[in-house]
Amino acid sequence: MADHSRFSEAQRHSPRAYRAQKQRVLDAMLDVLERDYVPGLRDALTVCLTGSPTTNERFVWAPAGN
Repeated sequence: MADHSRFSEAQRHSPRAYRAQKQRVLDAMLDVLERDYVPGLRDALTVCLTGSPTTNERFVWAPAGN
C-alpha cells in the first residue's frame, strides 16, 4: 500500500497528488477496519493523521521510509 518510490515521485511532482495518494491509502485502511472490525469508526475519529514512507524518511531518517 505504501511503496516509497510511488510516494517519493508524487511528492516531487505534485504536493496535491501526494496528499491525494496518502488520503487514498488512509481510506482503504479505514474501509477494512470499518468493514471487518469496528463499524462506524470514521464517525468516532476527531483527528486523523496520515504518514507515508517519505514522512518516515524525513522525520526519523529511515532510509526509503523503512
